[in-house]
Amino acid sequence: MKLQMVGLALLSLLNATQERPPDAAVAKLETGDRFIGEWKLDTERSSRTGIESEVVKIENSGGEYKLAYDWAAENGTVLHWWIVTDMKGGCVKQTQTNGKPMTSQSCITRLGPDRFIDDTFLIKDEYEVSKNGQTLTIHRTFKMSPNGRQLPKSKLVFARVA
Repeated sequence: MKLQMVGLALLSLLNATQERPPDAAVAKLETGDRFIGEWKLDTERSSRTGIESEVVKIENSGGEYKLAYDWAAENGTVLHWWIVTDMKGGCVKQTQTNGKPMTSQSCITRLGPDRFIDDTFLIKDEYEVSKNGQTLTIHRTFKMSPNGRQLPKSKLVFARVA
């Protein structure tokens, strides 16, 4: 009887360890998408761009990423929009949080576990997360300005929201 109980205990233990992924796989998943989370613009560390505030929330669901933006300009303009992308370079329409489509679209390409590009009609943003995972930096290049002048590149620095 004792031998059967020990055998059942060992069988249960063996079964439990087989269902759990190895520690290396768990660590890989946790570091694989360091840009996942909520990010708040640090205006003190960013280029002066006319943005008063911005929050970016990035989520992953079934291999697709949802990026949601809450953005306010110094001139009083406020926008709330989101996109869903597989980050494989395809272009997706931007949608306001009230469900109304916007005229703009984003073409998102993932460059690595901590980098991706958002290429739109007017700008190209390269997102990069710091090694410690606490800072998201967007390097922004304007493709054209309304008057045809080349606008300077800018840098937006975001801190991870706890």
